[in-house]
Amino acid sequence: MVRARDTAAEGEGASSHPASLAAVDARLAALRHGGSPLSAAVDAVLSTRTDRRPTRVVLETVARRAARQSPGSVLAAATAVDLLDARTAVRWTGLPGREPGSTAAILVGDYLHSLAFEALVSTESGVSGTLVDAVTRGVSDLYGEEVAADLDERVPRTVRRAVFGLADGVVEALGASGPDARSR
Repeated sequence: MVRARDTAAEGEGASSHPASLAAVDARLAALRHGGSPLSAAVDAVLSTRTDRRPTRVVLETVARRAARQSPGSVLAAATAVDLLDARTAVRWTGLPGREPGSTAAILVGDYLHSLAFEALVSTESGVSGTLVDAVTRGVSDLYGEEVAADLDERVPRTVRRAVFGLADGVVEALGASGPDARSR
């Protein structure tokens, strides 16, 4: 099995799959509901991220596979990973000008979590149950790492590994559920 954290993720244009980082960004924009203070905080979080490696790894690993997956499933999976990665960053670094664990950071993190699952269940092409299960297991593992972690310098690294574990599960699920897989 190829692990996401071991895969070199090059620039944004490296993927030849129809689901690209630009497509993920467009999907993120479509999921957000503009105008609210919560949406403005999410926009600030999403616009300041420079390392979107878990998302790029999902896109690039799937693009290199011989069996092509449904672009809708790949886009939904990559968007969910991207949102959960952003949620994790908010959880451990806080919002601009706010401490980690602040009420605003918790609310934005919860909203990013809900958007991740909305991305999975609202695609027109449908997403396999295997993929939804993989994301659910990955989120459980990620949150388990957060609960078990002490607040020291190792926490972000440990939690970051859990995000890559989530990406690993998504890539594996996309491999197990080909384009003809049963959708939910």
